[in-house]
Amino acid sequence: HPLVVNVAAQLRAMRLEPVPNPHADGNAGIVFGSAQAGMQDAGSALLDNQLVAAEAASVERVVARVEDAPLVPAYADLVVCNAVLHFAADAAEFEAMLRSAWSLVAPGGMFFARLASSVGIEGGLVPLGGGRFLLPDESERFLVDARALEEWPDLLGAERVEPTKTTVVSGLRAMSTWVWRAPGGADRTTS
Repeated sequence: HPLVVNVAAQLRAMRLEPVPNPHADGNAGIVFGSAQAGMQDAGSALLDNQLVAAEAASVERVVARVEDAPLVPAYADLVVCNAVLHFAADAAEFEAMLRSAWSLVAPGGMFFARLASSVGIEGGLVPLGGGRFLLPDESERFLVDARALEEWPDLLGAERVEPTKTTVVSGLRAMSTWVWRAPGGADRTTS
């Protein structure tokens, strides 16, 4: 199975070896860049740079909304969803994005997500509606709370590889991390 990540930098940061991909003319894997509507110009420029780096590393590029990605379900041994999910417009889009990203993980494969949450900064948030908030750093993001962070792995049938972790960055924003494994050989479809 190939490697699917949402940013090429994760390949270098995680020191992963290229995985032969018989489905992509010998490419090492797929870098999937999210084209969510909420991404800022700086995010788009960063994505462009990462995709150029991916191309140089013989990695197939795919740029699309995660829920519309032209990728095969249960195709990847590893999906890295780094700073993507908090661009959701509302709870329904967040669920669609998360379920779509999770569906790419092959049985026994890993899922890593880093996403904005309200954990530890609840008092500094201004609700904007639909699960979006104005954060103390003046950014607007969709946030999950502690309950959602604990419920989603169970809803998706994920095995927790590590407990959910949250880092509060100078009281300005909170980033939580999920590390899950897909059950080997089990059907993971959920309604």
